[in-house]
Amino acid sequence: MSKQKILFLAANPLGLDPLALDLEARAIQIELERSAHRDQFEFVTRWAVQPPDLLRELRRVKPTIVHFSGHGPQEAGGGEGRDVASTAEEIGGEPQVGLCFQDSDGRPALVSTRAIADTFAAAGSSVKVVVLSACYACYSKVQAAALVEHVEVAVGTIGSIRDDAE
Repeated sequence: MSKQKILFLAANPLGLDPLALDLEARAIQIELERSAHRDQFEFVTRWAVQPPDLLRELRRVKPTIVHFSGHGPQEAGGGEGRDVASTAEEIGGEPQVGLCFQDSDGRPALVSTRAIADTFAAAGSSVKVVVLSACYACYSKVQAAALVEHVEVAVGTIGSIRDDAE
């Protein structure tokens, strides 16, 4: 049986509150190593992820699980200055914002929900589960809902996640 690949994508752009993404990746790696099924998984990390990296890495790694960790959009009226605020188009009453990657200078690059969903659709069928671990005032419910059209399970949040959440 081939190993199930977990692709951990991390983006921690300049100008936003720094996140302990390295500690998050370490915690996942430690739990995988402690698991009785540790030999069934391969944990692959990609840091400072830029928008073009998403499709490239999905095609190259062919993961079963994708874990995005970084900044996401603020919910209307969310916390001050912590995350990416965006003027968002509304479709079906839901704001269509996205996730924050990095540009070539390390600054925030917001990738729309539609672009993320289209990328997963174009990448093929290897991905079964997507986990969106966005921080503080980030709400990833909209992105998860868009992804379930292309993957079996997508996990997002309707509230915020802090670095020290367990």
